[in-house]
Amino acid sequence: MSMPTIKFKNYTGHDLLDLTTGVKYPVGDKVARSRYVHTPVAYSEEGSPIYEFSWSKPVGLPEPEEGVVCIVSSVVFNAVKHYCNNDGVMFPKCCVVNNSRFNGEGVPYGCFGFKFNG
Repeated sequence: MSMPTIKFKNYTGHDLLDLTTGVKYPVGDKVARSRYVHTPVAYSEEGSPIYEFSWSKPVGLPEPEEGVVCIVSSVVFNAVKHYCNNDGVMFPKCCVVNNSRFNGEGVPYGCFGFKFNG
């Protein structure tokens, strides 16, 4: 069985280096954004809050394009999943980095592959 080949476009706001392959994904001309609110809806017996999340519609993403997956932040990824289950119809298909690596200032610079749902 052959695996599909996809093209990545980076909408995270910073360059990313896949440390598995050595491939660099430069940041594009747009940054995808979304916001979320978490509201406690219950508490465990021990008092830990259990939250419900809601997301604003993502902005800054291109129109869906066959064979293209957008690298986005986890907030944008969850918002896309919330609005359309990452089906590539309302928004483009999206993925997030796997196993992020950060520089001394806490800025992500690399990862070991990508995670994709949908």
